Amino acid sequence: MNRRTWRFVVAALACSLALGAFVAPFASPSPDALEKFAQDQRLVGQAEGKGVWTHAPLSDYKVRGVRNESVSTGIAGVVGTLAVFGLAFGLARVIARRKTREP
Repeated sequence: MNRRTWRFVVAALACSLALGAFVAPFASPSPDALEKFAQDQRLVGQAEGKGVWTHAPLSDYKVRGVRNESVSTGIAGVVGTLAVFGLAFGLARVIARRKTREP
């Protein structure tokens, strides 16, 4: 990648991290559309494997051990952003490498 592309990637990542850290804590605590539908239809108690998600690393966008809810949500936003960026960047590099090897 050229220098201009790297600058764009770094700027986009910085913007995404800032949003995850500073805007995510202000998200509405109300359920999203799918969760609201499940509540309205009384399907919430019937969810299979619901116990599995309580042990997820960032369950409900919270980090275990951090008592301040806003800070916990901000950390979860940053960790999630870095995880998605890392996976997408790694996948893009693998695909680009394969394309350059093909005749």
